[in-house]
Amino acid sequence: MKSNWIPVSEKLPENSGEYLVTTKLARVGIMMFSAKHKKFNTYDRMSDEDAKYFAISVIAWKPLPEPYKEN
Repeated sequence: MKSNWIPVSEKLPENSGEYLVTTKLARVGIMMFSAKHKKFNTYDRMSDEDAKYFAISVIAWKPLPEPYKEN
């Protein structure tokens, strides 16, 4: 089954927004991407040190799936 992960070494997102990311330590989370600054940004709830490491250690990303909708 194809995972659809896109390595940051190959391509960055074209648009700003939230993306699912994976890090060097195989952690998965949601991060904001700034198209203007061409980098992933962290949320305020992380400590500054954790946030900085998490942002620079992103190795792959993919768009978020569509939210669940009841029929």
